[in-house]
Amino acid sequence: LDAGAKTADSAGMAGVETRTYQGGLSIPFGSPPDPTLRVVAISIEWDEEQAFIEELKELGKTDPEAMEERAREFRERNETEPYEGRPYTTVEVNPNGSFTFDVTAAAESVELRLEGRYLYLEEMFVEDVEEERIYELEPTLGACLSIRVSPPVSADAEEKVEAVERMEVTMRGAESGGMMGMFSSAKRIEMDHLGGGLFEARAISTSLYWLGSVDSPDYVGARTNAAKLGPGEDREVSVSLEMGARLSGVTVTEHGEPVKGAEVSVRSTNDTRFWMGGGRAQSAESDEEGRFELRGIPAGEVRLSGSFDGSKNPEPLDLEVGENDVRGGYELVFGDGLAIRG
Repeated sequence: LDAGAKTADSAGMAGVETRTYQGGLSIPFGSPPDPTLRVVAISIEWDEEQAFIEELKELGKTDPEAMEERAREFRERNETEPYEGRPYTTVEVNPNGSFTFDVTAAAESVELRLEGRYLYLEEMFVEDVEEERIYELEPTLGACLSIRVSPPVSADAEEKVEAVERMEVTMRGAESGGMMGMFSSAKRIEMDHLGGGLFEARAISTSLYWLGSVDSPDYVGARTNAAKLGPGEDREVSVSLEMGARLSGVTVTEHGEPVKGAEVSVRSTNDTRFWMGGGRAQSAESDEEGRFELRGIPAGEVRLSGSFDGSKNPEPLDLEVGENDVRGGYELVFGDGLAIRG
């Protein structure tokens, strides 16, 4: 079950026997031109996968440790390799919607997926491999939404570049654009960073309201307004981040020794979710010398706290910080004893 040699467009197809099939894409009316549109054909070798499972079972009878190691490698590959590590090829779509794709000779089934800016399949397409069959896809016309994130003007130029790479920009979709609809949202998309602070979500549903979220360990996070796009629409929204406050200090024991690996966090106490045990928090882990730094703290009243397994947590510190505040010298003292969580 090794996907083998791979390129940007395929894996596991080189050096193995393959079969070629035809497909057709029913392009919805009004679809904008999309030079990035591709079909991904994933070979599913059920017999090979079942044989691998049986091999693991037999190995477990004689060498359980070796079985665990192979199983671990298999899980890691599934989590890191595209399409669960199965052989695949990516092909272009002709202007009339036709396409040609290969599958491995050992494949009993094929899964077809779409890549592109606007078109997507509402349901998974997995079908048996059948000779002389033409595989027809009927995609839905979606939209493309981009978020351009601007770091604070006052931030250091070199820091900005690194901070953008550390950001997590996501979209959440819900049937309702209201707050409760977003809370109950189950559709979440991690946006791709195209460079220069531009993040993109492609082929998203036009039946949902989409709310963008920018989370940064360096600056104050931000949200976009809920937006509902039309079929084939390509929209870009801009988000400007605030610097917020920065707090630093040390974590030590009652005897003055540094505490390495303590979790230090700060939460806004004027957020109603704070009193229900929620709300957004900035957190960091103390280094070998017990030092910590927290960035992107919203201005206002906050609570600084720490935790470390096997120690009594320090008393939290209630503070009031302002935009662009930079404060240091805070000391969180961990006592002897056990911390009880629940």
